[in-house]
Amino acid sequence: MSELNLLQLIYAVSILIIAIGQSFVPRFSGKGLHLGVRFSERNTERSEISDVISKFYRLTLGLGVALAVLVFFLTPLFARNIALQLIVLLLAILLLTLPLIWGNKKLKDLKAEWQDPGPRIIPEVLKREILGKEFGLIANGLWLHSVAFLIFIACTAYTLANYDKLPEVMPTHFNFKGQANAFSPKSHSIALLPAGSALVLWIIIYLSNLAYLSGKQSLDVRDPQGSLKRYLQARNIWTVFMGLANVVFAGFTQIGITYLFFGNVEYAQLIIVGLLLLSLVLVITAIYLAGNVGTFGERMEEAGIMSDDSTDDNWKLGGLIYYNKADSAVFAQKRIGAGVTINLATAAGKLIVFALLLLILLPLILLI
Repeated sequence: MSELNLLQLIYAVSILIIAIGQSFVPRFSGKGLHLGVRFSERNTERSEISDVISKFYRLTLGLGVALAVLVFFLTPLFARNIALQLIVLLLAILLLTLPLIWGNKKLKDLKAEWQDPGPRIIPEVLKREILGKEFGLIANGLWLHSVAFLIFIACTAYTLANYDKLPEVMPTHFNFKGQANAFSPKSHSIALLPAGSALVLWIIIYLSNLAYLSGKQSLDVRDPQGSLKRYLQARNIWTVFMGLANVVFAGFTQIGITYLFFGNVEYAQLIIVGLLLLSLVLVITAIYLAGNVGTFGERMEEAGIMSDDSTDDNWKLGGLIYYNKADSAVFAQKRIGAGVTINLATAAGKLIVFALLLLILLPLILLI
């Protein structure tokens, strides 16, 4: 298989995986929340909603297959320009949001037709007593990020202290059989490549954890104290998970790659397979937590329909983008899937989005 054929396959499979994932993501939203639209208890189980969601699944998967085939055959037209290939891939991924935008619009129309008021409004007294509580960026398990950072420091120090022991021609890439298939002359930049990658991963995961902890919670008006308890449990659960993810992705991965860089290739296949299996375990765990815990405990067994300060009109592009000038919080709970999203109405939110776009677009511009 040529390199071009491999890229075609990777792009097509990536689109299919994203389409399948997008079709499942709404399943992890809170109770009473369908494709980004909040319904009241009396309407949340109506068959009309199920019909729209079923059609959303079919449209997403069908569009995913069509885009995968299209990108597969378009890629050879840009065989010599990796930047244009990636731009086509990004455009295909953006087009996958169309079924979600359609479904969100249909459900908003149904909500208006039924004159559904949405979930119960949070009384001002509960906003002060429950939502007004400040928990800060603290949760059980946050210390695990320190373990990952200490591993980064130790591996980097070991590499620098033993630089003379590195082979003159260093293995820099291994296949799934553990065989080195790419090499580079020894240099400090190549030797510290695992450290640089680990540091970037550590920063991304740690900042994601802090963003999650600063996210504005929702509330079950019927059981405010219970929802507060579940919120605190969820914070601890997700923080432990993200801390362990940092230890695996930033810590263990750096240990394994550093070991291989020193020419110790006898256990290369075991190391690579082991890291892949650990990553798979983390992915499966994340899916389980999203389905059974939710972002802030809204998927736990005792949880009811959650309320928050936002309205459907504050959520744009099918419920994917949050824009609420009345909300000073930079991060808020997603309406689609699990996790938090950025409030684009805040100055900090705009700055974060600008930085993210710069990180995505700058490499593409340099490649053109």
